[in-house]
Amino acid sequence: MQNNTTDSLAITDGAPEEQGTVSGLEPADAWQRFWARSFDIYLFTVAGVFLVAQTPQAWLEHEIFTTLVGQIITDLLFLPIALFLDAIVYACFGTTPGKALAGLKLLTTHGDRLTLSQVIRRNLQIYIFGLGLGLPIIMLYCLWQRYSELSGWQFTRYDTALDTRVWSTGSDWRIFLVAVPTIVLHFVSNM
Repeated sequence: MQNNTTDSLAITDGAPEEQGTVSGLEPADAWQRFWARSFDIYLFTVAGVFLVAQTPQAWLEHEIFTTLVGQIITDLLFLPIALFLDAIVYACFGTTPGKALAGLKLLTTHGDRLTLSQVIRRNLQIYIFGLGLGLPIIMLYCLWQRYSELSGWQFTRYDTALDTRVWSTGSDWRIFLVAVPTIVLHFVSNM
């Protein structure tokens, strides 16, 4: 994939805390990022089930997958697949469905789109430090830590380490465009 520079975005070279800012855009807040990521994970998990399983319905109806332990196993199996599909979609289109609905833009600190390898590295960091490998209690702890980072610094440790930033291109009402379908997907998938 080629690394496309966003033509309309001017990058500032101010003080260290301002470096890599994009004029006209604000850093995305924790809730915008959470709902966009959650939507993408649900969407790409469903896509992963269809890609991996010959008969997804038969797979998911197996008795082990109808228990709480089975749901955790499913999450552990399909979360890395969902994050890989997320990286491929971003590399192809420059965004993901969740980011597009939430009005978010993921760029390097220089204002460029990320390459496939950059997105895979970022999603690996998200898998470990943002989602705690999908393990329920660890995931809750990791989500709280990333929320605290975003509340204080506006960037997560993996965004800082990988020189990436998530910007909000829309208004706060767009969060409902992604939160409501995510909640519906959650309840439908747990029926």
